[in-house]
Amino acid sequence: MNDRDREEIERLIRQEFHVLPDAVLRPERKKAIERLVSREIDRQRGARLAKWRRPWWFATALASCLVIVALVLWTRPTSPLAHPSHPGNPETTLARPRLQFAKMISNSDGWAITTSDQIVVTPDGGLHWNRVTPKGMRVRHGFGGVGAEFLDASQAWVAVTAGDGTTPTLIYHTTDGGRSWTVVSTTPAYGAQFDFISASTGFLFLHEGAGMGSEAVTLLRTTDGGANWKVVLDAQATAQNPSLVFGGNKSGVSFSSLRDGWITGDWAASAILLYSTRDGGSTWTSESVPVPSGLSAQDGAAKSLPPAFFGPSSGVMPVLLETTSGRQAYVFYRTNDGGQHWQPTNPITPSGILLYSIVNPTVIVASDGEKLYWTSDGGATWSSRPSRLEGVTSLQFTSAMRGWALVHGALEATTTGGRIWAPVTPH
Repeated sequence: MNDRDREEIERLIRQEFHVLPDAVLRPERKKAIERLVSREIDRQRGARLAKWRRPWWFATALASCLVIVALVLWTRPTSPLAHPSHPGNPETTLARPRLQFAKMISNSDGWAITTSDQIVVTPDGGLHWNRVTPKGMRVRHGFGGVGAEFLDASQAWVAVTAGDGTTPTLIYHTTDGGRSWTVVSTTPAYGAQFDFISASTGFLFLHEGAGMGSEAVTLLRTTDGGANWKVVLDAQATAQNPSLVFGGNKSGVSFSSLRDGWITGDWAASAILLYSTRDGGSTWTSESVPVPSGLSAQDGAAKSLPPAFFGPSSGVMPVLLETTSGRQAYVFYRTNDGGQHWQPTNPITPSGILLYSIVNPTVIVASDGEKLYWTSDGGATWSSRPSRLEGVTSLQFTSAMRGWALVHGALEATTTGGRIWAPVTPH
């Protein structure tokens, strides 16, 4: 085989298998491919087919070897998120994994947690999922669990809690899309939630156990991207001083800046639970939130959920209330002054648990599985239509039109604002 043949083989192989220009074909694999094609060429020539013009017999030889070439052709190892057109390493690629949570960073890049608590990434919009679980990460089912923050295609934090009161919480961090992870340990907990306001600054909210309508929590802060975590509010302080949010069960925490944050949840009082801090989490104050006419927060009917902020001033906070007939109603409260005041909007009365995605201060999309609800004016008015999302467990929209949903553990996507949904499956 001459040099011209070798160049033509490599050019056609790259074209056939969409190998990127900067990818390097492994030498041993190239030689194997060349030997296969060379033997096929010799066989064709030996059968007195040498009289054929070169492009004909060359194409025949190459076509005969394509299946074998597919098995032996691999490029140098790269990050699962480095080249969106590549499905990833077959040894770590999962075929249609069942997902319990997914977050798409863009139309192509995304992260997810499987039902078996594996951390996976997709480089192609969910067509393929590559396992990037930190080595040695183990989840104890029962009281423990996994909390995660997927900031972008490269950076992620994962916290694993044991829920036994003694085993330290492990915090994993990656800056290269899951190729490598660092790990630190901190306070034992029953659950964990991250809230990052930038790549370097974030908070970790640890649930220390609940009982009798109260729950102690620990809050940690990092300002160096997770290399170090400082305790700003510990469980003992919350248990000893009710002003430090011992009362009530906590649904989560949200910060709009390094100083300003909110803790949400539910309690037995006939009021909406909302605590605020203006000093980065060291001290907290109980806030008064108005209940709209026709709705009730009596006898613990209200449950607030962590607000989503878009800058230091504008935010949206979901709150679950009850109608006078006992039906559940969701109200998306709005603030335009950094959480100093929260104003209710028109409620939604779904038939079941409502999943929602707050795209921006004006666009919100929600679903109870039977209907899809959306607003483009911050909840002042709502529209709805029937949906085919029965069994939905996760909902995310990145714009008014583009969204994803987990239905029975499988990813579905829409580019029509939820009018049409299609399963995301490999071609």
